[in-house]
Amino acid sequence: MTGMSKQIGGIEPRNYKGRTIGWTAYYANPIDGGRVRRYFHDRDDAQDWLDGERLLVKAHKRGRKQWTHPRDRERKEKGATMPFKDFAEEWFDKRGRFDRHDPTKPLAPNTLRHKRLQLDRVERTFGNTPLGDITERMVADWLRDLDLDPIPKRETFIMLRAVMQAAAHPTDDRPLIDHNPCTQPVPPKPRSKRETIPELTPQQIAAVRDHMPDYTRVSINVMLGLGLRIGEMCALRVGDLDLEHGICHLTHSIRRGDGDIGDLVLGDMKTGTSRQDVPIPDRLIPELEKHIERYSGGSPDAMLLHPERTSIMSDRTLRAQISKALAAAGRADATPHLLRATAVSMIIHQGGELKDAQLFARHSDPTITARFYEKTRGLEHRRTLANLSYGTMFAGARTLEELERDLMEAERQASEWSARVIELRRLVDLKRRG
Repeated sequence: MTGMSKQIGGIEPRNYKGRTIGWTAYYANPIDGGRVRRYFHDRDDAQDWLDGERLLVKAHKRGRKQWTHPRDRERKEKGATMPFKDFAEEWFDKRGRFDRHDPTKPLAPNTLRHKRLQLDRVERTFGNTPLGDITERMVADWLRDLDLDPIPKRETFIMLRAVMQAAAHPTDDRPLIDHNPCTQPVPPKPRSKRETIPELTPQQIAAVRDHMPDYTRVSINVMLGLGLRIGEMCALRVGDLDLEHGICHLTHSIRRGDGDIGDLVLGDMKTGTSRQDVPIPDRLIPELEKHIERYSGGSPDAMLLHPERTSIMSDRTLRAQISKALAAAGRADATPHLLRATAVSMIIHQGGELKDAQLFARHSDPTITARFYEKTRGLEHRRTLANLSYGTMFAGARTLEELERDLMEAERQASEWSARVIELRRLVDLKRRG
């Protein structure tokens, strides 16, 4: 045994029934003082290992390199040579198939197939590559050359990042690699085409409603008045509507299976924030009363939309009806979702703030609502606000041009409010005379 080896530990024989069967090399952990051991059949192997550890401890004490436990080093060495596909498949089976917010909840079949497709795309490139050989440059080159549309490209990168993150920072074991090589920002999510489609005008809304079948015509009023999704509209029962107090209890939704309409399930909404009471506009209540009396019946369990041949209204059928009505109203560019988008935008047009629109739409993520908010407010509106804000913070003498611009904006706003007052007075006079 060398003198230097004695300074950090030693080697002891392992005896069994008076016979030496191996050797234990040991030394003190330089971080916490605990004993680090390793067993060998041959004493020379034990000595070689101890000499190597001595050099690592010496480098650690001099601040040259961080010492890590041999067990962790060996796991990383094993992980560095493990093919990506082997680790990815194990991770997917244990964690990837489950909801990231609830590890006990399996993903829906459609979502699971979608995730599986993303992993397959990653494995085509990195499947046989050892985890430790995947570098930041490799990931950057792969992402740059990935021939996919923006959304699947984004989702595929997120899948690779999730697998490598699990290898670098596992929750139930020691890391296999030093760091996650997916250091690039996640590709931005492109704005969908429907986000740029103009909202429906009152005249177009009336035309869409006129082109709907009688038994589902009220769906246009309800979806616009409450900001409902198609599935939520199809799931409404008569008992969900408290017309006396003007409240809709959104406690039902449609559970989807393999692309087909499934069972009506209590409390299974798209997001947790969807489980809430929604106020019914006063003028919508008479429309609902007439519809219920004619088509739904008085039972609380009766569906608000009662199909002609089945017990539950299919969202596919309602979607097709609305799409046909939109085309007939001259808005073939629009989808049924535009009803909900128009409802959210109108909340903003009437002076609602971002939080008001978020609560109305029951969005769990305010960034979703912000897209409506940004689109509805528009650049010129934000320019006006920026000018007013700047003028407040830097309250110097304004130029004639600035004063004239502010005067024009104030006159425009006054004109809009004046026209609204005149229209409201006209309607009030008509009601009083009628």
